[in-house]
Amino acid sequence: MSDVFEPSVSFHDLLNYNNDEMLAWAEWLRENPAAQEVPVGGKAGTVLGLYAHVAAAEIFLLARMKGATPDPADYTVARTVDEAFAMHRKAQAGLEGYVERMTEEELGTIVQFPVRADLAVTRRKVLVQAILHGVHHRAQMAMALRQAGMPRDRMNDYILSPVVV
Repeated sequence: MSDVFEPSVSFHDLLNYNNDEMLAWAEWLRENPAAQEVPVGGKAGTVLGLYAHVAAAEIFLLARMKGATPDPADYTVARTVDEAFAMHRKAQAGLEGYVERMTEEELGTIVQFPVRADLAVTRRKVLVQAILHGVHHRAQMAMALRQAGMPRDRMNDYILSPVVV
């Protein structure tokens, strides 16, 4: 037994943080439509494209955690903020439901990714990816907006979120 303190944040807390950030971004993007078209590079192309990509990836990763083959119709890239946020809410509800009933044993089971035969990871890792993926891309969006002279007045930091831990 170790005397080392191991801090923890629950998946539930992290999902709440992720949801709070996606909602705040949706509201801000609706209020600032010109920001939606700011270039970010890559396949997503724009801030809206990257926001939509985050939501689509959540749907894709949720399906993989469940062991299902993702249906492309479920994660076709959204064309509007509202479509993307609706996709996120669908994924969020599924992720919350999964977290409510998951077991430690299930989290340790392996998931294959059909598009990459060499990629076999635990469901725990897929769940973490579903959360951290959005953090990464929202930071990219914030940087692109600052560089375009359109900074948001809200910080993305977990420490500033309303999630209580």
